[in-house]
Parts: sequence; structure tokens; C-alpha cells
Amino acid sequence: METQQHEPGVYFGMPFEEYVNDPALSYSGIKHLLISPLTYWVRSGMNPKRVDNSTPAKEFGHLFHHRVLFGYEDFCRLHRALPAKEDFPNLLDGVEALRERCGWFGLKKSGTLLEMAERIIENDPGAQLWPIILRDFHANLPPGGKVIKSETADQIEAMAGMIEAHPMGRQVFQYGSPEVSIFWIHEETGCRMKARVDYLREKETVDIKTFSNVMEVDTNQAVIRAIANRKYHIQAAVYFDAVQAAKGLIRQGAVFGQPNHALCTGLVNRMQEPPRFFFLFIESGEANNLVIKEIPSQGLIFSTGQGLYKKGVKTFMDCSSRFGAAPWVDTTKYTVLKDHEFPAYALLEED
Repeated sequence: METQQHEPGVYFGMPFEEYVNDPALSYSGIKHLLISPLTYWVRSGMNPKRVDNSTPAKEFGHLFHHRVLFGYEDFCRLHRALPAKEDFPNLLDGVEALRERCGWFGLKKSGTLLEMAERIIENDPGAQLWPIILRDFHANLPPGGKVIKSETADQIEAMAGMIEAHPMGRQVFQYGSPEVSIFWIHEETGCRMKARVDYLREKETVDIKTFSNVMEVDTNQAVIRAIANRKYHIQAAVYFDAVQAAKGLIRQGAVFGQPNHALCTGLVNRMQEPPRFFFLFIESGEANNLVIKEIPSQGLIFSTGQGLYKKGVKTFMDCSSRFGAAPWVDTTKYTVLKDHEFPAYALLEED
């Protein structure tokens, strides 16, 4: 999909690929800039040799988000789990098995597995033939439907069930809209910004995160570490700005797609009320612990996120001006290594 710049506004129902391909600066872009400007450039659309950095974990996250935000029925409409061979006690599969069954009926034993299976099914309509099962499965996929592994579907359903069993987990995904994309102009710098809110309500935004507790610490501590390590406090600051901007954009009529009118009216009515930001953390793996955390807009955590947000925007604007679409290299000549920068463990003398 080609790069497309969207005018400032609140977009309902925008496809994810369309959102991603807009070059406006996002929270994830700021995280990359804080690593280095070149890291951002390499992962951006400015890099003509950019590679797809999708991973199984990211794909799982997209699937899980869809299940939680749009519900079981919509998820099943677009995502189908591959049938498991274990569900068919009399299953026939493989060249030798199909050739043998063809011999029973005096049928030709040559051709592909599917061709042999189709000959067999004409003589034995009740036969459980794996090539036929797969053929019918793919034939019944809806347009745009995706095939997922049965174990992936089971994991997603188990995690979604934990959210739906939690009183607040059920409530936070009501009376709002999922996947609302917001494009706005950063007031201080004129930088084009974007954010895609998992779930937008009148008073708060909700973002879904999965986490793994590989260190096996207290679950609450695992979530706090995830917030710090993944710099989610920057996201809270960016999304705070996004929702505040969205209120003004809605009042100006800059609303696109199929808007939730009740939500839009409620946001405008709360123009002076600061939005609240919640993370809903769900643990992947065997124990799907659920932890809900609010990052308040008053306090050191949020103000630190704001500072890093502003630093990222400034770096983006500076590099855009200096380099344009060329690689964003660090032109610093050198720095002096200071004692306090060196890790303490490396200063210990060996016996």
C-alpha cells in the first residue's frame, strides 16, 4: 500500500494497513527515535530496503486484539482454525493409505492426493479423507478470511475468556468504539502525529497488552516492569494528547468513516476534562493473569513519559529538517566516557 497522508481528524473503521502507511509520527516511532534516529529511519517508509518485521508474537497480538475488541462472532467470521486430524477417528491420509483405498474400489492409483481422494469419495461418500477435509475447509473461508492454528485459537479464546470473566474487563469495552485512529498536529512543533486507540470511551482510553512473566516474579511487578521496559508511559502521554486533540477535531467536524455519534458528542461535552488512560494486561501462556493499570496524568511516571514524548518529537523534526528522506545518521564527533556512566560491576577488581 502506498504512503498516504491523512488530514487531521478522527477516523472510525480505518484499516490497520492504511493507518500504518501514513508517515505521521506515532508512539512506536518515538520509541525507535529514542534508540537512535537511524533506528527510526531504517524501520520507516523512508527506507527503500525496509523489510517486514512482523513476528509470530505480533501476529498473535493482532489476532487477540480482534477477538477482544470485536467479539467472538466477528472473530470466527474472519478467522478459522485448521481442523485437527485428531478429530477424525477414521481419517485416511498419505500416499500409501489413499492408494490402498483406491485399490479396494479398483480405482486408478496415480495422480495427486486430492485426485485420489476425489475418486474415493465418489465410491464412499462417508470416508474421512484429509485432502477432502482441507479442500472443503479452504473453500468455505469467507473473503479475506485467515487460517490460524487450532492451538492459537484455543489460546486466544482462553485469554479472552479471562477478560470477559472479570467485572471491569467486561465493562471497559462497552459504550465506546474500537480501533479509533486519530491524526493531529503537535501544537508546539507542527509535527504530524497519529495514534490508534484500542478502545475509546468518553472518559478514558483502554489499551490491551499481552505480557509474559519469564522471571516468575509477582504478577503485579511483572506488569510494572513491562510498563517501564516497553516505555508504555510514553504511550500514555501521546494518547493523552491524541484524545485532547480529538475533542477539538470532532467539534470542528473533522470526523471520518462511520462515527459513533454518541461517543463524539460525549467527548465534546467533556472538552475540559482530562482523559484517563488504562492498560489492560493479560498474561500469555498457561496462567492468563489479568492486571488493569491506570497511568494518572498527574505524577512523575506520566511527566517522565511526556518529557520523552517531547524529546522524540524534537528529534523527529530536527532530523526531518536536516536529512529529509536520506538516512538519519548521528553526526556527533565523539563524547567523553564519564565515570558515572560506567557500570559498577565493571569497576570491581578481580582477585
